[in-house]
Amino acid sequence: MTAKVCYLINSGLARADEILVMAYNRKAAAELQERVGEAVSGKAPRISTFHAAGLSILKEVGLGDKRVAEWTSGQGIVSWMQRALEGMLRDEELRNVATEFVTMFGSKANTGADEGGEFGTFQGWRVKSRQEQSISNWLYLNGYWAEYERPYAEAEVSYEPDWSLSRRVYLEHFGVDRHGITRSDIDARQYNEDMVWKRQLHFDQRTTMLETYSYQFTERTWQAALQSQMENIPRRKKLIDADRLTGLLKWQISASASLCATFLSLMKNSGMTIDQAVGRRHTDSVMAYRDGCFLNVFRYLFEQYKSELERTNSIDFADMCNIATEATNDGRFRSPYKYVLVDEFQDITRARANMVRSLLQSKRYSRLFAVGDDWQSIYRFSGAEIAVMATEFEDYFGKTERCELDRSFRYTPSIGRVAEKFVMRNPLQLPKTVHAVREDDQPGVVAQPYVSSSSGDRGNVLLLDDALGPG
Repeated sequence: MTAKVCYLINSGLARADEILVMAYNRKAAAELQERVGEAVSGKAPRISTFHAAGLSILKEVGLGDKRVAEWTSGQGIVSWMQRALEGMLRDEELRNVATEFVTMFGSKANTGADEGGEFGTFQGWRVKSRQEQSISNWLYLNGYWAEYERPYAEAEVSYEPDWSLSRRVYLEHFGVDRHGITRSDIDARQYNEDMVWKRQLHFDQRTTMLETYSYQFTERTWQAALQSQMENIPRRKKLIDADRLTGLLKWQISASASLCATFLSLMKNSGMTIDQAVGRRHTDSVMAYRDGCFLNVFRYLFEQYKSELERTNSIDFADMCNIATEATNDGRFRSPYKYVLVDEFQDITRARANMVRSLLQSKRYSRLFAVGDDWQSIYRFSGAEIAVMATEFEDYFGKTERCELDRSFRYTPSIGRVAEKFVMRNPLQLPKTVHAVREDDQPGVVAQPYVSSSSGDRGNVLLLDDALGPG
């Protein structure tokens, strides 16, 4: 990267102020600044992080008064999400949907599925599905007495309704779509025959059977459908107190808040809007239900988040790139840079790629020079998209020439062979052969036995030679 900057300046292709060099973080930018400063005579080009470059654009277009809110990153955003979820749980109009959300996505909580594939409820039951869990919790939160799978007492039959609501009122949840189709591992014909049998039994015994269906979860109508059927069923207790509810869901709220904070960061670092995120929902019934539950609550939280930023005239870190991209695309900012140089390109997010593209499109005949190693892409958890470099580079930036640096001074051939076979299992990686300059003077890869800390049993040893083949 340093040599490229020197070449551009010394050859007269660009002045220092026509070159923008962007690094992944401040430490990398400072190191590049020092090396370039020592290598060039006179003024050095601008070297900054993506966020710093974005912030300078905001200042250029009159948005310099906006400050990055400290609470929008790290533990601060998790705490904000937690308080927002607690606020939803305290709101009588939102508590049911919020409770369904945190019990479903509070994956570290004790209401997740146990080893037997069952789910815990507020009543202490172990039920068979997420949907049964949601219904059970709804009954508890809304003050209804119920028993789970108590034997039917009105006739001498082997039958346990899902819930007994009173002596002669029962509730059954049927796992079918609108066409009576069940999960693939269930005999749909037998299941539908059982549904008919249950209805006939209740009719003959003059008992009441309320019904809910899996498709109501997919369509997000199950709560309204259940509420309308429960209108004549007396409540046995008062609605649960908000303080008790938030205490009861303490761990679920914490886990769900972390999930929401992560989703917010990934969504904004991808340059995606909330409507675009909604448009990427799954279509199959189970995942569509989960996606709908999540996005319904997240959209509410996101609107609250945007309102708080607007109220305080603040932005978050992702906004520095996203708003700068908008300002460049709509012409408020005109890029002065003939050359944009990006280091560690394998770690780029789509939001940053969008920003680079907007700068190139803003300046006629501008050029991009990017350095990166897709085999070293390790920041997927924070939004990095290996596909931008490996398979979509020309889609973003147009006609491209690639120069491969195929010699490594970091490792020996034995390590390189193992690493290559492992990395290339990912079809997104760019195929290449890297030649190690150093020679092997000892085994480069050693397999060690693993002993489980929980059981004390000796684990399986992964034999790399067997797993990866000869060589």
